Amino acid sequence: MSKLVVLKLDGELERGLQVSLEIGEDDKRPSTEVRGKLPKSLELSEVYSRWQTQYRSQQKGFRKLSAKFRQITHLSRKDFSPELREKINKWLNSKKFRSVKDKLLQKLDESEEIRVLIQTEDPQLQQIPWHLWDFFKEYPKAELALSAPEYEQVAQNVSRKKTKDLVKILAILGNSEGIDVEQDRQILDNLKNAEVTFLPEPSRKDLNDKLWEQNWDILFFAGHSQTEGEKGRIFINSTESLNLEELTFALRKAIENGLQLAIFNSCEGLGLARELSELYIPQVIVMREPVPDRVAQEFLKYFLSIFSNGTSLYVSVREAREHLQSLDEEFPGATFLPVIFQNPAVLPPTWAQLCNRPDCLTPPWFFKKLLSAIARVGRRDSFIPLHSTKIGSKEDLVVYNKHAEKERQARERTISEQEVPVRSQSPTVTNNHILESKAKSDREKKQRNDRKELDLYNSFKGNVLVEEKITPKEGGWVRFRGSLWRAQPYSSTIFHAGDEVSIIDRNSLTLIVDRIDIAPSKNSP
Repeated sequence: MSKLVVLKLDGELERGLQVSLEIGEDDKRPSTEVRGKLPKSLELSEVYSRWQTQYRSQQKGFRKLSAKFRQITHLSRKDFSPELREKINKWLNSKKFRSVKDKLLQKLDESEEIRVLIQTEDPQLQQIPWHLWDFFKEYPKAELALSAPEYEQVAQNVSRKKTKDLVKILAILGNSEGIDVEQDRQILDNLKNAEVTFLPEPSRKDLNDKLWEQNWDILFFAGHSQTEGEKGRIFINSTESLNLEELTFALRKAIENGLQLAIFNSCEGLGLARELSELYIPQVIVMREPVPDRVAQEFLKYFLSIFSNGTSLYVSVREAREHLQSLDEEFPGATFLPVIFQNPAVLPPTWAQLCNRPDCLTPPWFFKKLLSAIARVGRRDSFIPLHSTKIGSKEDLVVYNKHAEKERQARERTISEQEVPVRSQSPTVTNNHILESKAKSDREKKQRNDRKELDLYNSFKGNVLVEEKITPKEGGWVRFRGSLWRAQPYSSTIFHAGDEVSIIDRNSLTLIVDRIDIAPSKNSP
C-alpha cells in the first residue's frame, strides 16, 4: 500500500515557517498529524540565489528565448550544488523540525511508494530542490510534488466517454527558435497505446478550438516558455505568445472532459503550474528553471517509457529525473528541474486508467508466461504467434484473446481424458507390472503439470473492491491485485464504487463478479 505525506508550510524562508505534517494511506484520510516549525534560513536563500544565477548563465540551448536572458561573464566556476544540498539538509535537521522528521521515520517504510506533497503558496519555497533532502535517499520509492493550499476536485462530464481505448494526447509544438522540438514529436509518435494529435506552431484560435473539441487525457507542450512574476507564458508560434489566463475557458472545459495531466517540457514552468492549479487540474509536470534542449528530450523519453509500462506516475518521474544524472557534467543541476504540481483532491492515474482499460500496458511477463504455458500443451497448432515487434502490444492482445479460451477448453478435455483409468495389459507379459507403474507415474506427472497450467486461468478468485460503478449494460472496473480490471456483473445487480464483490468467473480479461453473500463456493457444481 502506498502512503501520502503532506507537509503544509505557512510562512517564508527569511522569516521562518509553521509546519503541519499529515501521514496516511494514499486513498484515505490522514491517520497521523503533527505540528512543528522550520527556522528562517538566510544562508539557504543566498546559496540558492547563487546557484540559480550560475545555472542560468550557462545558456546552452535553453527552451527560453535567448533575448530574455542577461549575459553574465564574471561568474565563478564553483559548483554550488553540494553547498545547496548541505544548506537544505542543515535547515531540515533543525531542532524545531525534529518532531516532524521523527514522525516520518516512525510511520514510513522504505519499501513503500510514498507521495510527498509540499503544500505552500510561496514561490521561493516552490523553487527549492526539495529532493536534495536526505530523506529521499532513505526512501527510494518516494517522490515529491508541489501543491497549492487551496484546491478542489472538478466534477468530470461522465457523458463524454472515450470512443477508443487509447491515451489521447494533444501535443502543442510551439516556437522552436534555436531548439529541436522534432525530437519530442518522435518520442510521442513512438508511444504505444496512444493517439497523439500534433499542433505545430498553432494560432491562438486553433489551440483554443482543439481544447474545446475533444476529451483529452494529456496536454503536452514543447517550445519556449517563461515565468513573468507569478504567471507563466508560452510562445505558441513565431509571432504569438499567451498566458494561460487567455485559455481559461478552454482549459476549464478540457479538465471537465477528463484532462488528467499537463506536461510542459519547456522553461520556467512553475508559473504555468500555479495558473493551472487555480483551475484545479489534477496533475502538471513542469521544469523549475530554464531547461536545456537535450535535458528536456531525455526526461520526456525516460518518463513516457517508464510510465506507459505500468509504473506509477510519481515513481516514473523520480526514475526519469534520476536518469538525468548522466548529464550533470554537461548540464549541472539537470536532476533539479522536473517537478510535479499536484491537486491533492485527485489520485494520480496509471497509464491503464488513462487508457480506460487495464490491458493497454500488458506487461511482457504476462504474455511470456501465457504463451509458454500454451506452447507446452504439445500441439503445434495451438501456439500463439506474435504479430508485432513488442510483446504485449495491442495486436498481441487481439491474437491472445482469440485463442486463449479455445486452449483452456482443450486443456480441460486433455485432463479429463487422462483421468480415465487405463486398462491393464496382458498378465502374460513379465514386465507388465513395471511398465504399467511407469505409465501411471508419467500420467500423474503430466496431470500435475497440466493442472498447474490450468491454475493460471483459474486463479482469478477472491473478493475485490469496486473502483467504478458496474452495470449490466456497460460493465465497470474493480481493483484486483493492485491493478484495474474490467468487470461485468453475473446478474442484473448494479454495484457502486466502494462495494466489495466476489470474482466468480472470468471471460478473457473481463472479471465476472457477484454479491459476496450469493457467490458460489469453490465446491459448488
